[in-house]
Amino acid sequence: MKINNIEIQELSLNNQILYVPEMNIWKELIELNPEIDGERLIKSEDMKKLLLKNTNFFLNYSIFALAFYRPVSTNQRWLYINLIDMNARWQRFHLEYLTCPKCDWKGATANPVIADLYFGIENYWKEFNAGYDLPRVPCPKCKAELPRPAIWAQDTT
Repeated sequence: MKINNIEIQELSLNNQILYVPEMNIWKELIELNPEIDGERLIKSEDMKKLLLKNTNFFLNYSIFALAFYRPVSTNQRWLYINLIDMNARWQRFHLEYLTCPKCDWKGATANPVIADLYFGIENYWKEFNAGYDLPRVPCPKCKAELPRPAIWAQDTT
């Protein structure tokens, strides 16, 4: 896909086409808010703020990507998905901020088992449940189990 002379990579994940701009291009896309197939990429100021926040955070980590897509069930809006590179395999995740119940560490984590992550894909339940089988990471500070599933945790030490 090409938007305003910006080449956007297409990726098939779970039989769904995702559009994955380079992370350093996202700020430009957010500012441009282009119309793609008759629909603005970003519908609200709140979404714009969230995308900018995630973009700024993800620019610090080469393992993250931010993608947009149209779910099969609706062609009326664009949705967004966070991706993490897990050894040359992309995984959907929700960025969360957790506190360790044992040592009070606070930081960002990647949770792969949020139902909305799999909205509009084939084999919804299979893919959602597969998130529970991914290796989990402990608290980066004390190695205790985190209160929610995490496949990545920000090392703030």
